[in-house]
Amino acid sequence: MAGALQFATVPSLLPISGRKMPKVGMRIRASTEISEPTVDSPTNPSFSPPPNFKPPEPKRFSIRPDKALDILGAALSLIFRLGTGVFVSG
Repeated sequence: MAGALQFATVPSLLPISGRKMPKVGMRIRASTEISEPTVDSPTNPSFSPPPNFKPPEPKRFSIRPDKALDILGAALSLIFRLGTGVFVSG
């Protein structure tokens, strides 16, 4: 299957000095072809990890103790924003 995209020529604008410039056209042509898979390009590529790869140890989600006040401050601003939104009329 092949397709083509063509644009009509577009005349250029006249320069401010008033001299006539030759018209410049532009043509873009694009096409695509879809081919059947071959032996060299299989449809289902296989993936493998790099050599000596070790997956990370899973651990439980937790907030670092030094970031607890940052999380609390972000939550307070959310609560205040939602609280003031209740009193908006309209």
